[in-house]
Amino acid sequence: TLPHLVSTAEIQRKFRTIMLQTKRRKSPTFILNSNDPQGVLVDYSSWVDIVAKLKLQEEKDALLAIKAYKKEKRRGKLKTLKSLADLMN
Repeated sequence: TLPHLVSTAEIQRKFRTIMLQTKRRKSPTFILNSNDPQGVLVDYSSWVDIVAKLKLQEEKDALLAIKAYKKEKRRGKLKTLKSLADLMN
């Protein structure tokens, strides 16, 4: 489906209507100023879902990093770095 686009002027004049449409569609509304993206309008339940998915992904990434650390530690491949430049070597 095509994204729903509105101008900044439209959002100022018709915020309530646009917000109700966004809630009904359960998809974001993109706000443009002279065809330049300025923001995204989402309903609260969609925002809660987005934040929950992001948190879950961050937890998965952290667990993968811990797993990789433990694996490298067992293999004795951990390095002590004295500077950020050492990380690149």
